[in-house]
Order: sequence, then C-alpha cells, then structure tokens
Amino acid sequence: MNNDAFDYLLNYAWDKKIGYELTRELTPDSPSAAYPEEKLVIINMNWPNEKELPFQLAHEITHVTNGDDTQSKLYYHTTYKGKYGVEYKANIGGIELLVQYHFAEIEPESADIDQFIDAYAIPQYLRDYVIKETRDFYKIGE
Repeated sequence: MNNDAFDYLLNYAWDKKIGYELTRELTPDSPSAAYPEEKLVIINMNWPNEKELPFQLAHEITHVTNGDDTQSKLYYHTTYKGKYGVEYKANIGGIELLVQYHFAEIEPESADIDQFIDAYAIPQYLRDYVIKETRDFYKIGE
C-alpha cells in the first residue's frame, strides 16, 4: 500500500471534518463503507489487495463529500461500470483526489498514467478518466 497517499487522504478527511475508522474486525471480503449523514467512512484494513486501500478511501470520502444516499436500495444495485451511477461518481472523485496527490511533485513529461493506475489498483475501465483528469491537472490541451 502507498502509505503516504493513505495518510494524505486521512488528513484530507480530517480537514473536511470526515471521521474514519480503520478496522481489522471485518472479513477480507467485506467492502469498505461510507455513511455521509454521519460524515464517517469505515475502511476494511483486511482487504486482500492492499494496493486498493488508498483508492477505496478516496472513493468513500467522495461518497461523503457528495452527500450520497449510501443506505438506499438503489445504491446497492448500481454498477461500477455504469458512467452515471453513484458508484461511478465516487470512483471519479476518488481518482481526482489521488491525481492531485500523486502528481503534485511530478513534472508533466514524467507523468506515467499506467504506473498511477497500477500503484492504486485503479480498474482499467477508468483509464480514460485517469487520462482526462491527469491532463486537466497539468492543464494539457488548454
């Protein structure tokens, strides 16, 4: 896991007055969760792929900042690959947070999108958005 990115996101949450619980009491297949009304995220530290934890944290923080209704039945039926659902929007927000952190001290010519995707285990179907967000971050094409 990228501990520096994880710590950055914990500090970001704290600054936004979002509480967090990092737990080892969940089974490895239990997903992390967000409770926007309580301004709380719970991160399963037993998750089998540690590389995914910073992206999961960024994703859950985004649910809180977006004020998503994570308790509705509709929430549980949205697909991760849909480009309009609440989960997709949380993925986008998570990418935005990680891009701001990851590329902050990297010159544009050294930016490696594939390394970024691998470092945080970003799903490949989000690659086009990672490219767009990275270009926006560096203001490429303006």
